[in-house]
Amino acid sequence: AMSNQRLALVLLTLWLTLFTQSSQFLIVAPILPRIEEQLGVPSSMLGTLVSGYAVMVAIFALIAGPISDRFGRRRILRIGSAGMATALMAHTFAYDYASLLAMRMLAGATSGFMAGAAVAYVGDVLPYNRRGMAMGVIMSAMAFGQVFGIPAGAVLAARFGFQSAFVSFGVLMIFGWLLTLVVLPDANKGTDHRPLTLAGAMQTYAGLMRRPDVIAVAVASVLMMWSVSMYIVYQPAWLEAEFGASPDAVASMFLVGGLANAALGPLAGWASDRVGRKALVVVSSFGLAVTMIAT
Repeated sequence: AMSNQRLALVLLTLWLTLFTQSSQFLIVAPILPRIEEQLGVPSSMLGTLVSGYAVMVAIFALIAGPISDRFGRRRILRIGSAGMATALMAHTFAYDYASLLAMRMLAGATSGFMAGAAVAYVGDVLPYNRRGMAMGVIMSAMAFGQVFGIPAGAVLAARFGFQSAFVSFGVLMIFGWLLTLVVLPDANKGTDHRPLTLAGAMQTYAGLMRRPDVIAVAVASVLMMWSVSMYIVYQPAWLEAEFGASPDAVASMFLVGGLANAALGPLAGWASDRVGRKALVVVSSFGLAVTMIAT
């Protein structure tokens, strides 16, 4: 059994890595105008910084899944956090569009490598009756990233250059990596002891994709992330160009959205336990669609 003090340190470690991982991704949208100004990149090309990152996340998430099952989640978290800290600190050397794109793709690869590892690790170290609380704490890191991380990064980028936002998150990830070395117990060295081969991994994924429910979830998730990305990525640039919004005003918009996310997240979990996950997904997706069209 894990003591409450040890559990608090484990949750802090996972929370910090997820906070940094989500913040360094979300910060790209509000600082796109700063990148355009500093590097002289046409605005039409800036979206590739997001899509290049996303492609690498997808590729390395598929690669990391079988490795995580074979060698355990702790090793994935250690390697991934060290890699992301390195990638984020390297953003200080981004001097043109090509070098920045390379840095974002490297960050995407490390993010994909870590994808799901923090949540899966909770399942390795805690019994079922304590996982819900722990996962709620860890997932709150994404909301706090929107409340604190994104506005702070946007302000830094406006005053000291876009590189400063990524480097600040790199410093945080260094602390997260050190915590993974010191705090995380080796709860599960891996449960899949079959030889780790490309053919074996492809067979496993092929088996999953023969299930209609898995296909439905995958397609729905792709459509949701696609629409949200198109809605958010150029929104700060649009606000600045069309309405003269200042960088601080754009940062405050993300702050307000993050506060709403943090406040309603627990309520959504409570509601899903009572009305069901499907009903909540249908209602919230429709509401978001109306909001996007109204914007």
